[in-house]
Amino acid sequence: MSGAGKSTVCEVFKERGFSVVDCDKIARETAKKQEFLEELSERFSKELLNPDGSLNRGATAKLIYNDEQARGKYQRIIFPYIIHEIICEIKRADGTVVLDAPTLFESGADILCTKIVSVAADVELCVGRITERDKITSEQARERISSQHNAEYFKANSDYYIENNKTAAELREHAVRITDKIKGELWK
Repeated sequence: MSGAGKSTVCEVFKERGFSVVDCDKIARETAKKQEFLEELSERFSKELLNPDGSLNRGATAKLIYNDEQARGKYQRIIFPYIIHEIICEIKRADGTVVLDAPTLFESGADILCTKIVSVAADVELCVGRITERDKITSEQARERISSQHNAEYFKANSDYYIENNKTAAELREHAVRITDKIKGELWK
């Protein structure tokens, strides 16, 4: 869930000895790859590209956050590229790997995971965090959130669930407890 504190939790995992693969970064890099851009243009729309051939991020965001069918079509194009890069990163990583993946379930990357930790928060808190972090309007933040799974979905589909409606310090403490549990389970 965007704005819930996932990056902070991943930071704690990294501090405690886990390797973290930033799937958002992979997605941003994937969106620059010529092979992906050509497939997107052929199978979707040339209107999603800028005159120089790069991804028009604004037009793409507007489309995929407002149209569920368009979002699905876009994801069916980009996710295979992203999954390939995630697997490459996992192979290069040392030790136990954490995927910092905002679209873990949507992309199918959850199949790569032994344990799943999800972070969620009340929608209004997420809206406030996203608008401050990304410098977008509340309406745009709500569009993003509405395009994602809700907290109940994450709770039902995760081995560990963190509800981040309190302070950053409490979030970090909760994440430390979970890293200790996972270390106990995986690093025997």
